[in-house]
Amino acid sequence: MRLPLVLALSFMPTLLQAEDYCLQKGVEHPAFAVDLATDWQGQVVQFLTVTDGKPQIGPRDDSRKTASFEAKGETLLFTDATKSSPVALAPANGAKWDFALPGEAPLKAEELLGPMLQSANITCPVEFLPQFFGTSRFGNTAMVEFHAYILTPHHMLMVIQLHPADQATANGLRAVIDLTR
Repeated sequence: MRLPLVLALSFMPTLLQAEDYCLQKGVEHPAFAVDLATDWQGQVVQFLTVTDGKPQIGPRDDSRKTASFEAKGETLLFTDATKSSPVALAPANGAKWDFALPGEAPLKAEELLGPMLQSANITCPVEFLPQFFGTSRFGNTAMVEFHAYILTPHHMLMVIQLHPADQATANGLRAVIDLTR
């Protein structure tokens, strides 16, 4: 009779893992950058550019590319093949972030990421997921923002958004990357 109980208990961590990183309202997530430090595989699941006010869906590339995270205290250092130096991502809470590109209506994280969370069986509201945020300059003409949403110890979504330095211009870029390890 003990075998079914042992077997049931051995599956519990797998069942609970999807909600491991869901925070309760107003609770800070403990520093866990060290837990995320390693190589990940990322795939772009959404790529949209706006040039001179005209939106265009970017080309789909179904290949998976390596991204690396290093821990430096509570900060994650993110690198991939597109960056010459690591980008520091600090713990953040971006429930109010707007991911709209020029010409789009305001776009909150729940609207942008909701379908991806559902397909990953994550029922936790976006604002309760641990998040990291960092920026990097793109030459003298733009700022790039990196928003990482941790879904489970082995799954995160990253939104990369390029903002021109001249805010009057109708240009921008948004990519959503699905990262797993």
